[in-house]
Amino acid sequence: MQGYNSIVKPDQERAARYAALTEGFKDQNRRMCLEFTLDVMLSRLAKGGKVPSDAVRKIFETRDLRTLEAIVTTDIATPIKQLFPIVTRTYWSLRLLDLIATQPMGAPSGKIFYQDFRYVSPGGLYDPGIYAPGARTDKYIDPEYAVSVEMPGNTVREIGMTITSANVSAETRRLNAQWSDEVEQDLMAYFGIPMDSLMVRNLGDEIAREIDQDGLDKLVAGATAGNVNWASTPAGVYATLDPKVWGGTLWDALIDADQLVWEAINRSTTWIVGNATTINRLRKLGGHQLVGGNEEQSAQAALVFDGLLGERWKVYCARHFPAGKLLLGYQGSDFFDTGAIYSPYVPLEVKDAVKDLKGANAYSTIRGVQTRGKTVIVNGDALVTVTVT
Repeated sequence: MQGYNSIVKPDQERAARYAALTEGFKDQNRRMCLEFTLDVMLSRLAKGGKVPSDAVRKIFETRDLRTLEAIVTTDIATPIKQLFPIVTRTYWSLRLLDLIATQPMGAPSGKIFYQDFRYVSPGGLYDPGIYAPGARTDKYIDPEYAVSVEMPGNTVREIGMTITSANVSAETRRLNAQWSDEVEQDLMAYFGIPMDSLMVRNLGDEIAREIDQDGLDKLVAGATAGNVNWASTPAGVYATLDPKVWGGTLWDALIDADQLVWEAINRSTTWIVGNATTINRLRKLGGHQLVGGNEEQSAQAALVFDGLLGERWKVYCARHFPAGKLLLGYQGSDFFDTGAIYSPYVPLEVKDAVKDLKGANAYSTIRGVQTRGKTVIVNGDALVTVTVT
């Protein structure tokens, strides 16, 4: 999102180091979070003995990852040049990050942060009972709170802004791939494609799909702003209404759902998610602008950007989503102004290939990948559902 303020501060040297990988990244926050995470991965490689510490120091000192061969040995440079592009591909394919904020972790356990504005002084003339100390300023608005003349001693009322923290521990996801020597040899002979890199890339795509899906499931379960029901078939006094005209009343349900979030956090929703059938209803509404159609994105993502609705909502189509359900949510311009946060620790880690020489799968290769991170709901009132019956 344009103008997004990141928890990761800009670092010109770090940006230059990974420029070859992040070229074309339009989202500055996601780019900086990825650069930070790649630095964390380098440090972990050093601690694990995979890359000597002096080599990591040289890599940190260089301004361009493309010059690796000039500063470290080939046996160190080659694995890094193979792994980091796959990590970048996996991280960048996460469409979940279009809906929620990102706060990378530098350790397996850490803290995430989100904002909280509350009244400190008693309420003003408007309604002293509601605007008591501790009430959220984004939920209750006191138009006379700043009228200090009513305060004893003519003192000035106060608003407190706190950045609330929550503990988070990374969850691990693991996948293995296994292939025979014959398949590997035939693929190389006919097409010149190394089986190892092909399988790792596909494992990374599957990991990304699962992170997206896990995040979507948590968003639906964590929506606390409410639910609006909408009947797809007119009934009662509307039974004779033209179905196409009645279909337009879905707009009313979306506006009512958006109002629930506004009443809860004084913000309007910015995106909508649903399955293909439900999103197709939105496409038939006036004001829908189809923007999707990226074949590569559609092939590897659990969540696909579909277009814009009414010039206010970004619309996403999810492959696996509750039938007859739409999820509306809010994502602000700051890393702590959000309904949920994804905290990656290890975007993708590729394990060494192992040869299986016994049993039914003799003379086959096994290679695994794992990722560590977690999606956490921090403000369910930024999420609301519409149920289509």
